[in-house]
Amino acid sequence: MSKPRKSKQVVPDSSLFASEPLAITPRLLTIPQTARYLSSTVWAIRQLQWSRAVPFIKLGARILFDINDLNKFIDAQKVGAR
Repeated sequence: MSKPRKSKQVVPDSSLFASEPLAITPRLLTIPQTARYLSSTVWAIRQLQWSRAVPFIKLGARILFDINDLNKFIDAQKVGAR
């Protein structure tokens, strides 16, 4: 009598099914995110919005800032060395 054969179990490569989320850097930032990005307060960001010192996007009731506009604002605010 022959021995029963063990079936070989095939295990799929786990890298094919990786469920890691893609790292996406947002282009538009909320007011709190903008405050963190500029190392500032939410109140200061709202003042920039109200004075229209930085362009913003109004999406429904949400106020969003484009990170490219924030970078231009930062460059414009730099004070040169003497």
